[in-house]
Formats: sequence, structure tokens, C-alpha cells
Amino acid sequence: MTPEEVVWFINHKYGEQAYLVETDEQILIFSRVSKWVIFKKDFTKFHIYTLFHFNDTEREHYHVQDRSINLDYLVFRAIVHDGKYIDWKEFQQSWELFLLGREIESRVAAWEWVASLV
Repeated sequence: MTPEEVVWFINHKYGEQAYLVETDEQILIFSRVSKWVIFKKDFTKFHIYTLFHFNDTEREHYHVQDRSINLDYLVFRAIVHDGKYIDWKEFQQSWELFLLGREIESRVAAWEWVASLV
């Protein structure tokens, strides 16, 4: 899974929740209520990524929300922060089932094509 896939799958499963802008230096996440940033170079320096949360409309202030070696997890945490509770492991299982469904759909289409040739 990639950060883009995390955002797409959450938006697909629960309706539009967030969008992501990724550059060479950072990942910006915009949810309904908050802004988030992850600096990619943090992993090189500290061997861990830090998720920063911005929710102060009066002052430009980000604070540390979470840390992890898994970018997908941090993107997930940012998006679900202001919404309903979604468990990370359940989310991963839903993603795996989605991929399995796509694989089955692809194989059925291939079988139908082969069967049509006979």
C-alpha cells in the first residue's frame, strides 16, 4: 500500500475524507478539519517519520501528533483523526480483501475471454 492508496481507499470506502499532495520533501494531507505534514527526510535523519498536525487557525502552529516507520500508517492516522474510529488492522484487512476481489474479477474476465474463444 502507498500513501496515495490509503487516501483513495478511505475516500472510496467512507466518502470523501481527505486529499494528499506529495512532493520530493514532504507529504501534505488535508482532511475535513485539519492539515497535516510529514517530512520525508526525517526518516533519513532520525530513522522514523513524524506526523505533524495543524489545527490552530489563529497562529501558524504545527504540533507532533504521531511517529512511525510506516508512512501508510501515519497517513491513515491523519485522515481518521477527526472522524469515526477505524482500526488500522481492520483497515489493512479490508484493503487485502479489496485487492483479492480485484484479482478474482480479473481472473473471471480472463476466463470469460478464453471461454468465448472455444
